Amino acid sequence: MKNHLNLTIALTLLLTVSSYGQHPTDDGKGFRYEAEEAEFSPVTLVAEGLVRNMHLDEASCVFTVDGGKGGMYDLIISYSTEILEANMELIVNGESETLKFQGTESWKETAILEMTVKLKPGENDIEFKSRGYGVNLDYIELKPTK
Repeated sequence: MKNHLNLTIALTLLLTVSSYGQHPTDDGKGFRYEAEEAEFSPVTLVAEGLVRNMHLDEASCVFTVDGGKGGMYDLIISYSTEILEANMELIVNGESETLKFQGTESWKETAILEMTVKLKPGENDIEFKSRGYGVNLDYIELKPTK
């Protein structure tokens, strides 16, 4: 019976992880969500593992993430842009703010932008919306803030 219970728990955890498209981070302290597994608008496209065309009107990329019990999380955003300073709108559960992304060496070179966000318990939406600047999204990571 004990082995059956462990198997049931393991399968439940696997199904929960798969439903959000999340993968453990390299350090095991959070989860990574790949942009190509997110929900993105028809004007965007996926190429070389990046969600592109985020400069076009109506471009958006929405990550549905598991906020666990809720609280503050470190949000790590992997991106690329050749624009010296590109803006995008970040909307977390309806709360909006403008993000400023610094230019990378090329469209193929990625950089990291880090910030803290508040998540509610359970399912949360993290949306990136176009503000007319070219930013390619690679992935986001969420880790509980210490």
